[in-house]
Amino acid sequence: MEWADFTTPWGRGWVACRGGAVVDLRLGGCPPKGAPRADLPIARKVERYFAGEAVVFNEPFAWPETGEFGRRVYEAVRRIPRGRTRTYGEIAREAGRPKAARAVGQFMRRNPLCLIIP
Repeated sequence: MEWADFTTPWGRGWVACRGGAVVDLRLGGCPPKGAPRADLPIARKVERYFAGEAVVFNEPFAWPETGEFGRRVYEAVRRIPRGRTRTYGEIAREAGRPKAARAVGQFMRRNPLCLIIP
């Protein structure tokens, strides 16, 4: 795994990649210990996004290890059109468990790929 940092209007963030796939993207916090720092193009893309450019994050990424329901939640969130929102209840219904809105909230709280899985 390798990582790069980027600047946002609220401070620094970092992104980590393994084998060319994004595995973690955080706004704040500490990068992975022991991993080498690299010049990752996605870090510059994140900076352009925060500068106001219309950026599409279509890099390969590793799905978070969440089980089947978590994967369906993250897939549903990725289908939300840019500039639109959905409630956790709406996502829970789309992911096949209409009464699991709180679980959706927990998956989103632990989302390691913000911006890629918004």
